[in-house]
This record gives sequence, C-alpha cells and structure tokens, in this order.
Amino acid sequence: MNLLYAGRPSPVLEYLRDVEDEVGHADAGPFPHLTDDQQVKALQNCARMLTANGRVFVELRNEQFALYTANRHAANFLARHFLNEDIPQNVFEAAMAPFDLSAPPLPDLENTADYNTSYSRFNDLLNLTDLFGPAGLVVDKVHGYHFHAAPPMLESIDPEWFRKASLAMEYPAKGYDRWPRLFQASAVIVEAVKE
Repeated sequence: MNLLYAGRPSPVLEYLRDVEDEVGHADAGPFPHLTDDQQVKALQNCARMLTANGRVFVELRNEQFALYTANRHAANFLARHFLNEDIPQNVFEAAMAPFDLSAPPLPDLENTADYNTSYSRFNDLLNLTDLFGPAGLVVDKVHGYHFHAAPPMLESIDPEWFRKASLAMEYPAKGYDRWPRLFQASAVIVEAVKE
C-alpha cells in the first residue's frame, strides 16, 4: 500500500480496520483520542502497511492552537511550557488572570459520546519528528484545518462573521498554509513518508 489515511471515520478507513488491532481499537483513528503509547503503535502499524516512499495522512489536534485561544488551554500551555515550579503563587495567579479558565468545558471522561467534552490529546507540532521518526516515517507536510478567524471565545459576538471568515481560511490558495496561520488551526493533517 502506498497511501494510508488515519483520522476521523471515513470510507477510506474501511481499508484500515485492523491497524489498531493490537491496542484494542477497530480502526486507525481518530488519533487525538489515543494515548501516547497507542499513537506510537498506530504509526508503527501504519508504516508496516506502507511500501517504501508510501504516504500516511494522520489527523492530530494542534497543541500550538492553545496559544491563540485565550482560554484554559492557553493557560495550561503557558504553565506547562514557560512557568517553572518555583514561581511565587502571586506571580502564577497574575499570569493566569487574563485567561478564561472556565472555557472550554472540562472533559467528561464518563461520557465519551460527547466529542466536545471527551478526552482529546493535543500534539506538539514542533516535535512531530519525535512521534513519527521511531516508526520510520518522515514528516513531509503539515496541513492546518478547522481554522478560527478569531479566538473561539469571541465566536458568540458575531457567529455569522466568525463562521464565514473561518471557513474562508480553509483554502491554502489564500496563504493560510503558512506557519503563523497554523496557530489558528485547531487540527492538522500530517503528511508523512515511509523511509
């Protein structure tokens, strides 16, 4: 096989029913709901199915999108990556103050039927080699999608404009495939090639 898609359920996934068999899943995705170990195993299985120079397309949630959201995800990103453990409590609280810590709703691990509140892991786009490399896959391109024209917390101000402007960003011909725009994409499709 020289082309493989691993992401949200689609007709293509009919060919991939056994990709995640060894970790207890019926198909190859969606990747955002797999643990670290499951993602590694899934990519190894995908690589095994590909011929040399074959391509796999994998859907991932974009951790860098958190920098754009101004919500709990942005606060968590800041705390995890930039604030060290010995920061004084008052400085930490001041750093968290600008963020809406109530949004989005917290995941309900008991109710996995609700996509908006179910567990979903985010991948660091700057470290994709660490994820794909061990499987013998080389990242060729990263395609952003599900763009947000403004931080999501502002959508309710003018939902019609927000939706229209966000949909317009889905087309790379307008320059939205450039790296700064990836901060506005909540998800990506990683195109990787088997070595």
